[in-house]
Amino acid sequence: MTTRSSPLAAAIAVILGCAAGSETLLPLTPVPAEPPTDAFAAKGEILIRESSAAFDDWRVVGPQVNMTRGADGAWAGSLFGQSYVMKPGEGKLSGSGAELYFVRWGNELVVRGYLQGRTVNIRLAPGEGIPTPAGIACRYDGNLIDCEKKSSSVRQGIEFRGEAARVSSPPLPQFALALVAISGPSVGAGR
Repeated sequence: MTTRSSPLAAAIAVILGCAAGSETLLPLTPVPAEPPTDAFAAKGEILIRESSAAFDDWRVVGPQVNMTRGADGAWAGSLFGQSYVMKPGEGKLSGSGAELYFVRWGNELVVRGYLQGRTVNIRLAPGEGIPTPAGIACRYDGNLIDCEKKSSSVRQGIEFRGEAARVSSPPLPQFALALVAISGPSVGAGR
C-alpha cells in the first residue's frame, strides 16, 4: 500500500497498530445490477452541526461532495472543490491526487489516506449510539467518532441516518466519502 506520510506518522501508526490489534481491509459494496435512477433518493445521511452529506448506491451528495459511481465501480466528481476519478481496489479508492483506505483496525472502522496531499484519518468506534427519530447520534471529537452508548450520552456531535446508522458495517465507499466530506479534508492531520 502506497501512501504519503512522514517518518514520525509511520512510526506512530506502527505503535498504534500493535496496541490496537490487527488491520483488515474492508470490502467495497458491489456495483448494483440495476442502473441508477435519474432522481437521487438518499439511503443514508451523515450530519455534523449544520452540514450533511447523503448517499445512495450510485451517488454521494452534499455541500462539499458530488460524486457518482460508474458502471465499472469508479467514483468520479468533486470533493472539496477538487475533481477526482477514484478507481476501486481491495479496501480502497485511488486516483490522481487521492488514495483512501477503508480498514477494520481492532474494533474500529478507519478511513485513512490522502486527498491532494492532505491527510485523512477518521476513526469510528461502532456502537448503539443514542437513538434519534431517524437513526443514531454519536460523540464527535476531532478524528474520533465514538458510538458507544456511554460515550455518546456525554456529548453528541454527529448523527447517522438510514443506512449510515449501520456504523458496524456501513456501505462502502459511499459512507466513507460522505464522512470525509463533512469532516473536512485534513481530518486527523497531525494526530
